[in-house]
Amino acid sequence: FEKARTQLTLMNQLYPDSPDVMEQRYHIEKLYPSEKYYWVCARELVNYSVAHNDYVRMGRVFADIQQNASSKQQAKRSLEPEYYHKMMAVFIAHNDLNKAEKAFLFLELAGNIDIIKDACQLLIHEFKTRKIKSKEQQYLMLFERILP
Repeated sequence: FEKARTQLTLMNQLYPDSPDVMEQRYHIEKLYPSEKYYWVCARELVNYSVAHNDYVRMGRVFADIQQNASSKQQAKRSLEPEYYHKMMAVFIAHNDLNKAEKAFLFLELAGNIDIIKDACQLLIHEFKTRKIKSKEQQYLMLFERILP
């Protein structure tokens, strides 16, 4: 394990833009999700997925995070809210509002008011556009509740 981890870390330094290397490094670090290296790799893949509008990769990373964060507190400590916001944006761009809402729940845990407000507005807009009034109202009420 350590040898593979070291080699993948080196390969990642040599080929920092290679999605295959990033993904392989991520998968090896995923074996130990409580270590910081897993979360570093998760951040890299989220950023890559946003830059390339890669819904499939983002979905896999998000599913892993849901599974590997042993508690809400760990999810809050391990990944900053802007990463959940990035996930939301990709999910919305690919019409997956269900995953976008789940990412919002993780984002909301972090308690960063500005990011929560922005995410609320994003969901309000999407539900309004799709004429899903009950969800639009739900996020509108949440948005109004967090206003200063």
